Amino acid sequence: TKTFLGQIYIAGGACIPRHTGIELLPSSDIDLFVISSVQDDDPTSSKKRADLEVICRTICQLLRSEGYIITWEQEKNVVAVAPPSKRNIQICISLCTSIQKLMTHFDLPACQWATNGVEVLHSVLSLHALHTKLITNNRHKDYKSERLVKYRLKGYKLDDKLTQFVEKDCGKQLQQLEQCLLYEYLI
Repeated sequence: TKTFLGQIYIAGGACIPRHTGIELLPSSDIDLFVISSVQDDDPTSSKKRADLEVICRTICQLLRSEGYIITWEQEKNVVAVAPPSKRNIQICISLCTSIQKLMTHFDLPACQWATNGVEVLHSVLSLHALHTKLITNNRHKDYKSERLVKYRLKGYKLDDKLTQFVEKDCGKQLQQLEQCLLYEYLI
């Protein structure tokens, strides 16, 4: 509803097709973020937290009515497994006060995208990654090889440092990991 418009975003790689019209394979799951404007010193924070719980419960009810199965629920995270021909959804409650702040915490520049259904937001780094199809290690974060391999399968190239990291981390299992991730997306 309009009340929640500024609080609910789809973010990550699943937003790229909405901006470009090009579906990147393999398809991603959908990361749905409920943004909290709650600050610890905010006198209305308990009311706002209760509102966030209501939003999440409402989303879960809608997903169940569409055939999704809620497989995991925690205080700030819900996973919904999709029926055939739909994508899995992960719902995250974020304590960031804006979607722009949340995107700066994403591990890969290529996935710094978000939409609330009306507008598409992205970082300069995400546009660069989209146009060059290159993921660079510009933030020196601890990456997970599976995430980097996932983007390799989507046609992105890794810079030399990241390629060395993945090869060192995965060793001979790199090809098996790519095959397993590709198989997971195809089923």
